[in-house]
Amino acid sequence: MAASPHTLSSRLLTGCVGGCVWYLERRTIQDSPHKFLHLLRNVNKQWITFQHFSFLKRML
Repeated sequence: MAASPHTLSSRLLTGCVGGCVWYLERRTIQDSPHKFLHLLRNVNKQWITFQHFSFLKRML
């Protein structure tokens, strides 16, 4: 049985997005590992502050 066009396109899209992310990660690591780590640290900080904010909201 042939795959429906919807599943096929979603599969293609997922593959494309995954490829783009992989390519960007690889380029960033090649460009400068320090920059990549800095980016990760910033994301972590934002996530922690967001969690902290949610926690405070729940407490009030």
